[in-house]
Amino acid sequence: MELIAVEQSRLVSLFLTRRLAGQLYMPTASAAFVERYRFAQHPSSIEDLSAEPIRFGHGIFRDAAIGEFNIYSDGVMIASHSPTDLLDAFLADVLDWANVSLGLDRIETHSISRIYESHVCIHSNRDFLKVLRPLEDLAKLVTTGLKKCSKFQADFIPVGFTFAADHTSIAGLKPAPFKLERRPGVEFSRQLFISTAPLPTKDHLVVLQRLETMST
Repeated sequence: MELIAVEQSRLVSLFLTRRLAGQLYMPTASAAFVERYRFAQHPSSIEDLSAEPIRFGHGIFRDAAIGEFNIYSDGVMIASHSPTDLLDAFLADVLDWANVSLGLDRIETHSISRIYESHVCIHSNRDFLKVLRPLEDLAKLVTTGLKKCSKFQADFIPVGFTFAADHTSIAGLKPAPFKLERRPGVEFSRQLFISTAPLPTKDHLVVLQRLETMST
């Protein structure tokens, strides 16, 4: 299996902050934050700095772009086309800097305070969807039915699957589903797949490697 690209990764972390020295002066704090991480998009008015969320876009950390950094009243959301390890390191760096430079302390608020979303494109010489072969008879029924109703000849095969948690039974943060499907717009024979998981990127790839061994 080969990792072709990290299509998107996302980290949500819940916490509060305090500053015992007094209320933070947001224009100065925002300007210092933008200077440190070179965000090309950033708040430009006091209204922007009072919004929910406060949005920063296209910054840099460790020679990689941080696509989004959004500050909410109860935490932050970070997104990038990079492995989630980079997002973890970026958040740790931000919190350390905010503590030293701005006097902000992080206050833990939730026992489950961090959630990931990882989107990757992968290639394999094996057919990841071999595990779905028991569904091919159903796909043939669709093929036959389509030809009968419209005279359209197109062979249907399983192209993906999804695992999901029942969000109605989960309080607080909701995990994204695990998905695997053939990459749209690419010939099936090229064996390119898109996968989404509520996991750090490295753990996501472990699941996909296990799936590859099941496809022998």
